[in-house]
Amino acid sequence: VTVDSFLIKIYNRYGELVFESSSLSKSWDGTNKKRKKLPVDTYPYIIYIRTTYPDEQKHKGTITLVR
Repeated sequence: VTVDSFLIKIYNRYGELVFESSSLSKSWDGTNKKRKKLPVDTYPYIIYIRTTYPDEQKHKGTITLVR
């Protein structure tokens, strides 16, 4: 299976988007779009993956930010 495209979105507890990337080599460093450090918390994410088969997958979960 080949990954054709990838998108990850990470939100804060208020539903505001704090990170978005379509690059497998760009990781989240615990900051928001303005490069401000975010507090220790649990952040929901959604990952969209488009592959040759079964077309598109959507994965949801949470990630806990610790410092």
